Amino acid sequence: MTWKRSVVPVLVAATVLLTGCDQTKWIDEAGAPATPTDAAGLATFLQDGTKSIRSAHLELEVDAAGNAIKGSGDETLKDGKAEAFDLTETIPGVGDIRVLMVDGQTYVQLPSGLNPSDKPWLLISAESSNPVVQQLATSLQSVTSSSSLDQYTAFTQAATVRLVGPEQVNGTDATHYALSVDVTKLPNDTPGRSDLLSAGLVTLPVDLWVDDQGRPVKVSEELTVQDQKVTTLVTLSKFDEDVTITAPPADQVAND
Repeated sequence: MTWKRSVVPVLVAATVLLTGCDQTKWIDEAGAPATPTDAAGLATFLQDGTKSIRSAHLELEVDAAGNAIKGSGDETLKDGKAEAFDLTETIPGVGDIRVLMVDGQTYVQLPSGLNPSDKPWLLISAESSNPVVQQLATSLQSVTSSSSLDQYTAFTQAATVRLVGPEQVNGTDATHYALSVDVTKLPNDTPGRSDLLSAGLVTLPVDLWVDDQGRPVKVSEELTVQDQKVTTLVTLSKFDEDVTITAPPADQVAND
């Protein structure tokens, strides 16, 4: 269980920086070229392409120290910001973990062996008297607080960008970019920053594929945590399909 305790929280932090349409809120300029070649141009192109997206589907694949974690889910967005998401991850030796964020609240559904409550859902709060919920709140804080646009403007300003070239992602024409982010240059309140630095991750390499409408369709990264190699691959698709995300019934939620 050591790798799970040490690596999984870092994956949560890295995912905030690397996955979903939240990462496209990097800057609020206008007028990006059709194929941008630098950080500012790419950030503008992404924001222009995603500001009207209402929803997206994501698929997640993580290999952490030889343990394959898979996940999938949907999110709804407004002006490029995630309003709600519903994500289920399957972790070897643990089982399925479902994370639901809606109406500013975050809920987690754990395997029965890990659920400290007699109810299927836990309301995640740092003020909870339950130590399991407190730990989850710490791990998921980056996810639930990652809606600020200026945080991603700072993220872009800390990165250098290299244009790799045109490629296809699941049959979609896209442009591949390689980014290198100096984590130390991110503001102290950037979600996930402290977890990454605590793991000794000063430089964060990111590969990003963007379609011709300025939408991210694939994100890939590889890093080493405590001498353990961690690779992450996220693909995004099904933009603007009908998605409804609702909170669990109150009588199925433990909130103490």
